Amino acid sequence: MKTPLFFSILTLTIVTSCVAENVGTSPIGALSATGKGSDMDTRLGTAISKNTYASEITNIIATFPRLRNEAVNNEVILMKQSLTNYLYAYERMDTEEKNKTIRQIEKSNRKIQKLRKFLNTDEDAIVNRYLVRMKTNIAALEAAAFEP
Repeated sequence: MKTPLFFSILTLTIVTSCVAENVGTSPIGALSATGKGSDMDTRLGTAISKNTYASEITNIIATFPRLRNEAVNNEVILMKQSLTNYLYAYERMDTEEKNKTIRQIEKSNRKIQKLRKFLNTDEDAIVNRYLVRMKTNIAALEAAAFEP
């Protein structure tokens, strides 16, 4: 007799605790319930795209290969450091530091472009692919910064 009573009380407790949990609304649920969910969806989508571009830049920093030419490797190291500083400045929303690091990245990019003539065709293609990905993601990240 005690077992069915125990399970009844347990079931009743679980049901009421779940109902009480659903009463508390999250910010996302509250916005979508008031009809402003599309604005939240837009901001959330922008944040996700910014995160995607930033993670792609981080991936470029981590996977840029070592090359046979030491001058190119040294300039790539400087560019990686500038990219890291750029991401930190972007995260802190420090416009002045961000612009400074973009100039450093452009300077390193120009030096690497000049040094590419000393690379073999395979390494040149690899460097070109990484530089294009880097520039594309920085441009996309900058464009996403102006989205609402």
